[in-house]
Amino acid sequence: MNKKSCTICKKLGEECEVGYLIPLPGEKGEEYKDLPKEFYKLEKLDSDLEPYFKSQYEPMDLLICHKCDNYYHYRERTPGGSEDAMRTYVYQTVERIDKKELKKLLKSALKEIKREWWGKNYKKDIPKVKAAAEKLLEELK
Repeated sequence: MNKKSCTICKKLGEECEVGYLIPLPGEKGEEYKDLPKEFYKLEKLDSDLEPYFKSQYEPMDLLICHKCDNYYHYRERTPGGSEDAMRTYVYQTVERIDKKELKKLLKSALKEIKREWWGKNYKKDIPKVKAAAEKLLEELK
């Protein structure tokens, strides 16, 4: 991680999270909250990884700021177990990560795509996900 963050990364900080309640039909509900506009200036680290990251229980992505080469881990989750089962809360988190954490996430992807359920459901995506993860790991050495 770069010690000097650019204007994009300074605005996002180490971690940025927003949460909102999706209203029931007929309800006004909360105002939708969005991540800062700087989040949308980050780019996907490699789009060939997308089938893996979109298949997870909590959709996620790996992003990079091309102004300063900081890496980010984006997650979206809808936790269960709230006091009202009919309510859906959505949380979006973008967290700055270092190369060590990035390597860990890429190695996890390589391990996960070998599992039977993933291979069965996403067989056609395995070669490109594997190649993208291996390429990035090699570049991070």
